[in-house]
Amino acid sequence: MRFYTKTHKHYCGIDLHAKKMFLCILDAQGEVLLHRNISSSPEAFLKAVAPFRDGLVVGVECMFAWYWLADLCRKEGIEFVLGHALYMKAVHGGKAKNDKIDSHKIAVLLRGGSFPVAYVYPPEMRATRDLLRRRTHIHGVGQILALVMLYEIHDINRFESVQDFASYCRLVKCSHESAGKKKGSGGAKIGNAHLKWAFSEAAMLFIRYNPPAKKLVENLAKVHGKGKAIGIIAHKLARAIYYMLKNNVPFNLEKFMATA
Repeated sequence: MRFYTKTHKHYCGIDLHAKKMFLCILDAQGEVLLHRNISSSPEAFLKAVAPFRDGLVVGVECMFAWYWLADLCRKEGIEFVLGHALYMKAVHGGKAKNDKIDSHKIAVLLRGGSFPVAYVYPPEMRATRDLLRRRTHIHGVGQILALVMLYEIHDINRFESVQDFASYCRLVKCSHESAGKKKGSGGAKIGNAHLKWAFSEAAMLFIRYNPPAKKLVENLAKVHGKGKAIGIIAHKLARAIYYMLKNNVPFNLEKFMATA
């Protein structure tokens, strides 16, 4: 594990939450210069640290809300260090725990050279990484399939409906009718062949790694045949991913199976 060992004039430990954050600023001798709860906003943060900007380093534990603070510090030329959540728990774990205590502990770790460092992922790559992580919550969708989906879909908002998306993925058949008579199907090659492949692969892997899905396919295969049963799962996965991206929510296996 790598620790932050640079020396500074001021050390700022922050216990960060979505709406509030507790700041603790120490000087080089370990004296507390500021210990305050403020709103989690750029304006409030910059105002609070303004008297201590000279030789300031900011440390935050890795959690969901750190992006904006890292980017703000980068823009303002303030040293920012992200703490590895698991190792920080091991280093400063204890029974006494609240936002005020945690912010002081983070500042103390920074000053003492015991702050375990996590990687600050660059802002230009975060959207890609976060989308990949969301997709790989689905058993069977690994990083390669997730990348194919990510770059082939690009922006989910370009599809007006889930039906449009499924059609683009070649997961629904087009049929032609005239005077009430079915004339056959067409348009099988309209849409994105790469997404059809990705969802077909994902469906087979999803079935392999999910016993409830395997049972569902066995039941569907009795009625429709195995090939069509897998196609139904591929279509359901496409619908699930559409709503995951549209609503910014993780995959829910129980909900997926309940709509079968």
